[in-house]
Amino acid sequence: MFFWSVKVYHLGKVMRIFSGNPKDSSAVDNSVQAQLEMWDTNQIIVMVHPSLAGSLKEDDFVLVRYAQPEPIVWRILRQKEGKEVWEELTNFFDRKKTSNQKAAPIIVRHDADIGKMIG
Repeated sequence: MFFWSVKVYHLGKVMRIFSGNPKDSSAVDNSVQAQLEMWDTNQIIVMVHPSLAGSLKEDDFVLVRYAQPEPIVWRILRQKEGKEVWEELTNFFDRKKTSNQKAAPIIVRHDADIGKMIG
């Protein structure tokens, strides 16, 4: 049996970091989570891969791997590359949003012409 595995990544920007520092909060372990603004205007909080936890800063652009059992920050992008990808994706999102907006429906009031005949 063949299973095709697809890895999906989502671009986000770090808004806040929740560290394993006991002065900041109490936790069951010393893992790090990040609050992210995603390119599609969503906000999420995800786990940061342990090898990246010490390098992550606010305003960093990151790739989040959407995997089971949970999404995780998988890569930190350089500012220039992150901004470029952010702009490409947000522009795509804006164009898609605009093209999906349909013109307001035309409402026809049939009751206004009741009793009138054309002829």
